[in-house]
Amino acid sequence: MSREHGAVGAIDVHAHVALPGSIGRAGSLGPTVGETDAGEPWFQLGSYRLDGVRYAGTIFEDVDLRLAAMDRMGIARQVLSPNPILLLANTDTAVAAKYAAWHNEELAGLTATAPDRLHALAQVPVQDPARAVRELRRAVNELHHVGLALGTESPFDLDDPAMDPLWAEAEALQVPVFVHPAPHNTDTPSPDNRLARFGLDLSLGFLLEETLAVAQLVLGGVLDRHPGLEVCISHGGGATAWLAPRLRRAAARQPGPPVDLDAGLARLWWDTHVGGGCSHDPPNPPFHLWPRPPAAGYQHGGLG
Repeated sequence: MSREHGAVGAIDVHAHVALPGSIGRAGSLGPTVGETDAGEPWFQLGSYRLDGVRYAGTIFEDVDLRLAAMDRMGIARQVLSPNPILLLANTDTAVAAKYAAWHNEELAGLTATAPDRLHALAQVPVQDPARAVRELRRAVNELHHVGLALGTESPFDLDDPAMDPLWAEAEALQVPVFVHPAPHNTDTPSPDNRLARFGLDLSLGFLLEETLAVAQLVLGGVLDRHPGLEVCISHGGGATAWLAPRLRRAAARQPGPPVDLDAGLARLWWDTHVGGGCSHDPPNPPFHLWPRPPAAGYQHGGLG
């Protein structure tokens, strides 16, 4: 296990971290942890419960285990992002702001133990864009975070004008934004209760949210309004590759100035975590489904 890595190598941009001190820090939502009678772990925020994922004693919480795993996989650096269950984008603003500030400080301390290997993305109270701007600025300028972690669902759509100050701040600070959904039904009701069945909230639910995020960023004009903004969408951009022809037709039907979907998709970055959800699954992005190789999108890829 090495806390220093002088050689240039792979950078993993999709690497969540769990902080032990987060338990009980989201007010009435918790979170809480426990085990079933069979010894299976669970993690709960509000009414949402994640079963079968253990944080304690794993790479999610243990830096030495994380660095050893990175060495085995040939990963030079990881960019750590918050546990998406705890993005708290629809929680009471005061709770979310206090949690984000604490999380950013804790994550700064963690990455400082291996500064050549680990870097941090900031969490912000996005439900209050002005406070989100201030927290992002503090996290980057004072805590040395290298970017912003953002969910897909909050009181504001990603292309809502209320979000423009946050996009502009990331652009001015020259830091990228990693967009990753939170599971439905964490701190806001699910838009479709059918996604709670069969574990679809983490598969189909994420796919839906990521594709909506792409549509809002491109068709909603965010990338046009912020030409210096760098955004990476998790899990290969959801269903974007499959839906690109339909999105292209949707772009052509938009009122007002024409929207160049391909130019917008070419601006985005996509990570490679698109397998079955386990770290050993091979990435299988459907590059062959793009209709006009080299089609827009997937020009910028990041390891995840």
